[in-house]
Amino acid sequence: MNRVKYLLPQHILKLLCYTLIYPHLIYCVIVWGRASDLALRKLICVQKRAVHLITHSCRNQASSPIFLHQGILNKFDSSKLQTTLYMFKVHNNLLPLSCASFTPILRIGGGPKTRSSQAGNFILPQTHSVVREQSLAVSGPKLWNAIPQYLKQKPTIEKFKKSYTQLLISSY
Repeated sequence: MNRVKYLLPQHILKLLCYTLIYPHLIYCVIVWGRASDLALRKLICVQKRAVHLITHSCRNQASSPIFLHQGILNKFDSSKLQTTLYMFKVHNNLLPLSCASFTPILRIGGGPKTRSSQAGNFILPQTHSVVREQSLAVSGPKLWNAIPQYLKQKPTIEKFKKSYTQLLISSY
């Protein structure tokens, strides 16, 4: 991309970034996305470099304003988005049974009506290690319980994804 950055317009460079780099960033991000910053450092650098190439900016310039201006999610927010999309599917029973059994998630329900059960929250399992805390069975419900109620009530996954992406980008 570095060789063609002055030859192609910005929207084509952004399209190339989504074609060549983004699939590598989101592949199995639900599984490895909660890894340590040290383990993900190379991926973060590649994504920041691609964003700087798109905008023709210096490498030492802060990347958060560039992500905001371009409407691109950074690696951490891409991980949050994919995890909450998975949780949306769990919450709305959209997963195949074979996939639903991979993640034992306790849903609040059946019992007395509480604010948590009416909000569509999940019970957080107890953890005794950092590795367990970063697993999908714990981080998924934690992320889902933290999102605003109006997002949980979106009727389709497309509307949920668009609204949650806008919420993540607005935090830059």
